[in-house]
Amino acid sequence: MADVLAVLKQGMSTEIWGKRFYQEAAARTEDEQGKQVFESLVDEEGKHLEVLRGQYAAVSGEQKWVSVEQAIVMADSAKASDIFPEADEAQNLIPADATDAQALEMAMEFE
Repeated sequence: MADVLAVLKQGMSTEIWGKRFYQEAAARTEDEQGKQVFESLVDEEGKHLEVLRGQYAAVSGEQKWVSVEQAIVMADSAKASDIFPEADEAQNLIPADATDAQALEMAMEFE
């Protein structure tokens, strides 16, 4: 079961950093359509993280997988900040002098 938890933890890590990246990109993007694209990606990463947190809670507690709907309900019982306390200490992920286009290129590479 440790392997499953490690995979879920890796998935959560990817979603946390992706969400943080897109939040930073949205905050720095001047073009309104570009900002909306990044904000929609923030929402998507948040949904993915919620499902993974719920699965982590299910597998680490009851030792079984649950449906996506059940995982969403269970998500609050596995706080990402408890699993990844270092995530709150993230540095800027986008260089200060990056343009909107460069941030978008970075996002496409990330995905």
